[in-house]
Amino acid sequence: MILDWTIMRLFDNSIQPRSYMRTTASIVLCLLLTHLLLPMVPVSANLIDAGQTDSISDKVVAWEQMSDGKILMVTGSGILSVNSFEAGAHSEVWSLDLNITANSGTIDAGENLLAVAHNSGVVIVQLAQQIITQYINTSNPVDAVDWDNDGDTWVGYFAGQRRAEEWSGGFPSGVTTNAHTGGMKTMLITPTGDVLTGGFDSRVKITSNSGTLLKQLTEMTSAVNVLEMDSDGRLLVGTAGGELYRYNLSDYSYDVLSISSNPQIVYLKQMDFATYHVGTQSGEIIEVDTTTFTEGNMYDTSGKVLGSLKGNNGEIYIVSGFSSTTRVHLFDIDSDGDGVTDALDAFPSDASETSDTDGDGVGDNTDEFPNSVNESVDSDGDGVGDNADMFPSNSDQTIDSDGDGYGDNSDGIDGDAYPLDASQWFDTDRDGYGDNPAGTTPDGCPNINGFSTEDRYGCPDSDLDGFSDPDENWTSVQGADALPTDGTQWVDGDGDGYGDNALGTNPDKCPTKNGNSTRAWLPDPENPQNNTELPSHGCEDKEGDG
Repeated sequence: MILDWTIMRLFDNSIQPRSYMRTTASIVLCLLLTHLLLPMVPVSANLIDAGQTDSISDKVVAWEQMSDGKILMVTGSGILSVNSFEAGAHSEVWSLDLNITANSGTIDAGENLLAVAHNSGVVIVQLAQQIITQYINTSNPVDAVDWDNDGDTWVGYFAGQRRAEEWSGGFPSGVTTNAHTGGMKTMLITPTGDVLTGGFDSRVKITSNSGTLLKQLTEMTSAVNVLEMDSDGRLLVGTAGGELYRYNLSDYSYDVLSISSNPQIVYLKQMDFATYHVGTQSGEIIEVDTTTFTEGNMYDTSGKVLGSLKGNNGEIYIVSGFSSTTRVHLFDIDSDGDGVTDALDAFPSDASETSDTDGDGVGDNTDEFPNSVNESVDSDGDGVGDNADMFPSNSDQTIDSDGDGYGDNSDGIDGDAYPLDASQWFDTDRDGYGDNPAGTTPDGCPNINGFSTEDRYGCPDSDLDGFSDPDENWTSVQGADALPTDGTQWVDGDGDGYGDNALGTNPDKCPTKNGNSTRAWLPDPENPQNNTELPSHGCEDKEGDG
């Protein structure tokens, strides 16, 4: 997740140190680039509560996004860590135990040094080497810390001295700000090096780097909780009574906005060219338009707002602190307004779809096969998807095993009577022989049920000898049964009505010569006067006596 600001600084006690460069030339360049680099998120984008994304089992007192996108974090128990931040959750890269009770912290402009305020002073950490390089020991707890243009450290005492003090080279320089009546609550060093402090006395004191009080802003009617600079160099002031002030520091003219319900403002940050984020003690972030200085959307979480992060797509992370934990809460984009965030919505631009269980690019509401990555449509409604259905427009058919264009379901439309024979598909008379004359065992009589197999297939065979009965298109000359009522005879070569099969009924004794004999006399060699009558069919009988 790449976030809007190069460096985000979020601190407990509402201390908001800057990511601005410490010279006038640098700050002008940053202000010019800010409008170019910040994402232009559509104002109409819907944000909805996407829930908690991260939980830290300690109170976080410093949370900064650095220029490389990593999060620098310091906890109240003194653990410094650098973390990656992906999808709203941190993952530790390295950590260092400072052995202190930390109150806040800030990184210098070059992101080389980190100053951490604690109950006995300040610890300076060299980040590249991950070592402590300096200890500043004070007699009072330090609540806030920041760097000036000279690289010196300013420490803020909220109670007791109730002022800020400069330290240089590990020792106090003697330069301080004026104390606040009742206590100090926030501190800020401007890009020009002035030190701003706010306190319970409802005032903002502006002190030069040399310790001269330049101005007191007295328009506030309640305690000053937080100070921040916007990208145009204007001072933002948030109060305990829910008032937001914006000052032009060149002439101290100002605008004021009373936030609805008068919440205690504890956090301020400009999120993009158009929006300020105003965070409250009770967990809300209120958007304020930078041009009209009016309230916009409100995002409600719980805990004390420590900061907020805005992603390139407009999603918002809110960091909230509790007594012993810190939580990150996401308000994510819902571009299509279907109640599911873009991060969780497989179809963020389609309000009719939110999930794609099988990942095939077709939403579950439309996908007729939501658990099959290979299927999404069943045009003929037969329960088989179009990709697997060889007949997507025919609900009777799904498979064509032999690839002849006719489905395996022989009883359906375009059914194949021979699903494993690519040369046959229809059997009109259902006798087991296909209608295709060029196919395997073609039916010689496709419209008449029959079971002949010898001369032709599938024609009537009255005597069941395998030879078909002759008809007007198929005679015995062509191979039909010459004797269709005698199952033992089928060929009559001489056409005399007696079959040629010697083992059949009334076999023709003279199969090559037409005749009408039925018997013959066989002389007895022993007695020539005696003859034995024998069957003898189909031979010539000149006198006609049989």
